[in-house]
Amino acid sequence: MSGMTSTPPSSISSLASLKSKTAEFLDIHKHYYGPQAEKVALLDKLAEEGMEALENHQFQKPSHEYNFMKGCYLMPIKSAEAEGYLEKAIKLHSKAPEEYWNRLAECLWIQGKVDDAVNTLTTCPHPSNIPGFCMLSQLSRSLHPPDYISSSKYAKSAISLDLTNSESWYCLGNCLVGEFFGKTFELQTLLKGVAAYNRALDLADEVYVNPDLHYNLGKVLKYLEDFKGAKVQFDKAHGIDGSLGGDGEKRDIEEWFKKVGDMVGRKGRVKEKNIQKFVKQLRQVTVPQGNNGERVHTLSTLSSLSITPSTSTSKSSPTTTNHGLAVALRILLPLGDGKNAPARYLGITKEEEVVVVSVYHQAREFGLSQKDEIVVLNPILKDHVTYKGIQVFDPKGLVVNGRMADIRKFAPAEAVMETFSTGRETETE
Repeated sequence: MSGMTSTPPSSISSLASLKSKTAEFLDIHKHYYGPQAEKVALLDKLAEEGMEALENHQFQKPSHEYNFMKGCYLMPIKSAEAEGYLEKAIKLHSKAPEEYWNRLAECLWIQGKVDDAVNTLTTCPHPSNIPGFCMLSQLSRSLHPPDYISSSKYAKSAISLDLTNSESWYCLGNCLVGEFFGKTFELQTLLKGVAAYNRALDLADEVYVNPDLHYNLGKVLKYLEDFKGAKVQFDKAHGIDGSLGGDGEKRDIEEWFKKVGDMVGRKGRVKEKNIQKFVKQLRQVTVPQGNNGERVHTLSTLSSLSITPSTSTSKSSPTTTNHGLAVALRILLPLGDGKNAPARYLGITKEEEVVVVSVYHQAREFGLSQKDEIVVLNPILKDHVTYKGIQVFDPKGLVVNGRMADIRKFAPAEAVMETFSTGRETETE
């Protein structure tokens, strides 16, 4: 006891109050999903009140608590100044907790010092913590080029510490979606991302559910043409944060259904004599034989094909449906401008059934035309109520005018990653 001075009870209570105010500030900083202007105003108010209370408190100088809390308040608006306070807090604390290191890394990241932020988290005395692993996963994807292997490793490390942590699963979902569009372009990678998002939603705290989780899942489901599931997610995202644009995404889907439903009903407004000519020609179409001359696929009608379950509810890959079957179509016209994946076309079968054909990974300079007859191998058939659609994920499953599609005319899925709001992977303390 000798050589130590006890702190008055009033100071202990006051310090606890200061820490509570700081925790409230950080909670708003991470979990407030209202209008941005409203959030900034609230944070400014809390920071002003918090820093005034800090200056009025009688700290024993120098104090790691003072420097840490001051750094937290300054971080969103004056990150360079905040960096100095957070570094000093760590130096003054002989056993600085993980939160000190995580806040310093976040501060460095805000300034664009990605390598320094990674180094801070990987060299700190507390490398194994969920917020740190999630941040490392995000930072790995921020590198040039993105390091998806490390990003996935860190996300899985976060999950291994707590299998019930929603933020860790959301982090993994973002990692897998980024990996699909940025590296692998393999359907299974994207479907694993959907599964991770759904797991994150199952585990999410309803009070703090991240609207970006709903929005990102909605964007992926829309890309996969699970429009019903996408509309549900966009609705939920908009209900939490109207600034994300979930209502606009939902409206786009509804307008698409109205437009395409009309085009399907009118057979693309193609003259009947041309329709009959196309149908007659389709009756002569055959499926290419295998290397040994054997028949690998059997031509089928749409009514004989199995409907693929929605991506948001199915546990299996859509590529497993209708294996060994094929359907022949004549392209009536392209739908849309072809700038966004997938490229879509209106097609007709020999039974005069009109469908929408969605071709993924098609290079922008390549496109099907009204002169093309195609055969889709192992077709993935979707029922969108107002119309039926066939998806082509693998160009090797497409025969164009009697020949296998030229693989050189297909490219990885082109998507603007900024449309996926991966910037708000909040941390769970």
